[in-house]
Amino acid sequence: MGRAVLEYALKASISAGVVVAIAFQIALLVGVWRPRVDPLQTLRNIFTQRAQPDWLATEEQDQLYQSGRSVGLVIGEITEKEETLTFERIVGIDALNVNEPFRFRNQEWKITQISTSALLDLSIRPPTSSAEGVVCEKSE
Repeated sequence: MGRAVLEYALKASISAGVVVAIAFQIALLVGVWRPRVDPLQTLRNIFTQRAQPDWLATEEQDQLYQSGRSVGLVIGEITEKEETLTFERIVGIDALNVNEPFRFRNQEWKITQISTSALLDLSIRPPTSSAEGVVCEKSE
């Protein structure tokens, strides 16, 4: 009887280990297949931030990115015409360098015009800088 219990415990332990390993692999696959993965930033993260939980760099549909970091949140209407993109409003642009290209939806853009800009927009919580009527062109 003792041998049968040990055999059962060994089989249960191995089965539990396999289930945990499969669950981990499924979670990893789901994370990798999320939309808007930034492959270059992910590779940089793998080689520079070993074993960090945020090694997989993803891009959200409503965010602007420079150097792999979010530098603005798009609010309102987005108008795209040929090689031109117009944002109704972008908030949280404190770190946005308007003289450098940025990534939006896996494309490079450069700001050509800003209608209005506020250094401290109090209508947003927490208060942050914002810009309205931002016109951009595709960057080479």
